[in-house]
Amino acid sequence: MTPDHPDCLDTKANRARAIELLTRSKSTLAARYGVTELALFGSTARDTARSMAP
Repeated sequence: MTPDHPDCLDTKANRARAIELLTRSKSTLAARYGVTELALFGSTARDTARSMAP
């Protein structure tokens, strides 16, 4: 995803949103890139991430 992707714009950075996005994208990532596992780590996993939007 790029910063201009709709899921990256004006969204609150939080754990639940990240999990939702990863879950929704998993089948595409597996088919396109051979991804077999996804993990959440760092501030997003701790639910302390801040939005990159100004």
